[in-house]
Amino acid sequence: MLAIKLFIPAEENVKTKQEYFWTLKTHNPDKFDIIVMGDSRIYRGISPEYLTKKLPETTAINLGFSSAGFSNLYFNFAEKKLKKETKNKVILIGISPHSLTPSALKNEELKSYLNKSKTDVFKTISLANVYKTANSITPSQIINNLSSTNKQYKKYNQEFYTNGWVKSSNEKPNINIALYKYKNIFTNNKVSEEAINNLSIQINKWTKKGIKVICFRPPSTIEMEQLEDSLSGYNESEISRKVITNGGYWININSKNYVSYDGSHLHYESAIKLSEKLGLDIKELLN
Repeated sequence: MLAIKLFIPAEENVKTKQEYFWTLKTHNPDKFDIIVMGDSRIYRGISPEYLTKKLPETTAINLGFSSAGFSNLYFNFAEKKLKKETKNKVILIGISPHSLTPSALKNEELKSYLNKSKTDVFKTISLANVYKTANSITPSQIINNLSSTNKQYKKYNQEFYTNGWVKSSNEKPNINIALYKYKNIFTNNKVSEEAINNLSIQINKWTKKGIKVICFRPPSTIEMEQLEDSLSGYNESEISRKVITNGGYWININSKNYVSYDGSHLHYESAIKLSEKLGLDIKELLN
C-alpha cells in the first residue's frame, strides 16, 4: 500500500486545475487585441478560440470572473491586458443584471487572485505540473476505482482552457436550478444606478482612446430573463441606450437561440455558437 501511495499518480485534481486556471487568467503577462469581460455567464459562455475564428491574426482572452461587477478595479485590470500597438482594440462586455449590483461590485474573487503573492503565483503557474505529478492516489481510491458498484457517475463537467473559457455541461440539465437561487439573489441587492453611470463613463473614456466597446446581455433562458427583469431593476433598453450614447455598440442576443444547462449558464455547444456569432459581429464593426 505504501508503494502504491508513493508511485501511482493520482486522478485528475480539479481543485489544482481551477487554481492554475484562475491564477493564470489574472496574472497572464501576455497582451491581447480583444478583451472579454463579465461574470460567470461570460467565462462559461465565450470561447476566445471561436470568437476569433473569422478574425485572422487577432488574439483574445476571456477575463470573466465569478460574480464580477463593473467597478474601476475591474476596468483597470482589463485595460492593462490590451495590446498597445494593435490597431483594432476591442473590449467585449457581457452585462448581466447581477454584474451591476452592489454585491458584484465588490469583485471578491478577482481581488483574491490579484492579491496573491508573487511566490504563490509562481508556484501555482510554474509548478502546476509538478504538483499534479506529486499528487498520489490513496488505497481507498484504488478500491473504489476497482469496484464498479462504488463508481460515481459524474453529472457536471467542466474543462478549463488557458484562454479563460470554461467549457461546461451537465449530463442531466435542469433549467430550474438557477431560478431557485436567483429568486433570492436580488433581495436588497438591486441594479445600481451608480454602477450603470460608472460603466457609461468608462465606455466613454475607452471610446475616446480609440477602443471599440461592444456590449450585450449574456443569454440564459427566457424564464431567467423574466425573473431578473422583475426582481433586479435591470432595464435593458435604458442600459443599451446609455452604452450607445457614450460611443459603445449594443448587440441584441435572443436567448431562444441558445441552450442553458442550469437556467443561467450556456451549454458549451451554445457557448461556441454565441462566440462565433459575436466574432462575426465584431468583424463587421471593425470593417
